[in-house]
Amino acid sequence: MNILLTNDDGIDAIGINVLAEELERRGHRVTVVAPHHERSASSHSITIRKPLYVKSSQPNRYAVTGTPVDCVFMAQQKLVEGNPDIVISGINSGQNMGEDILYSGTVAAALEAMFLGWKALAVSIQDYRDQRFETAAWYVAELLDRGIADQVGESSILNINVPNLPREEVRGIRLTRPGHRHYRNFVREVIDDEGEKSYLVGGDIQHWSREEGTDFACVHAGYVSITPLYPDFMCDSAAKPVNRWIEGLDFIGGSGESDEV
Repeated sequence: MNILLTNDDGIDAIGINVLAEELERRGHRVTVVAPHHERSASSHSITIRKPLYVKSSQPNRYAVTGTPVDCVFMAQQKLVEGNPDIVISGINSGQNMGEDILYSGTVAAALEAMFLGWKALAVSIQDYRDQRFETAAWYVAELLDRGIADQVGESSILNINVPNLPREEVRGIRLTRPGHRHYRNFVREVIDDEGEKSYLVGGDIQHWSREEGTDFACVHAGYVSITPLYPDFMCDSAAKPVNRWIEGLDFIGGSGESDEV
């Protein structure tokens, strides 16, 4: 397969390089277009007020001085000939589950690929220490060989989270839905040596809902989580109440006549 890799941890991150090595070992053609340095939690931001620079130290490896989303459209517009069979964003250092999906540059890069008409996966590994990226890389490569690209639906991506375990201890794979999490002390106050106050955003340990069928419950139990994400911004459950409210308003447009859409 012709595979485009990107991430939000930067082109030198362990996760993306372990994955590239595993995919190339299996005979896939890999192109890496990733941020020049870490851009975690950049969500779907793009760079609009300063130029982007591209550096390449070896064939099919491009470092972009921008966000993960910048990397994807730069790949499409300037760096990659033709269309990849699939785009893989990751392997991210740390899980991307629940509400973190909205902040994640890893997930955003996969979504941008989807917007451009490409099939895409976002891949993350649980935990931030002593990470076994080789486990996640093996699962991604194995799933590709077994046809996961054919399971990526139109206008959707698959968000994959892998437990940080030796491969032989992973219990299997489960279809999941996003869970919920909250932080304690999400904004922390810091006083420096000169007495000046500043704030750090990020919080302490995450506290997850362990509701059955969620991504967190699945990964916590030792399974690989696969969550299809479909970014439909219309909230159907809210549409009827809002429409009834609009119909009940006691004023009309400046023309004196109501307009039909």
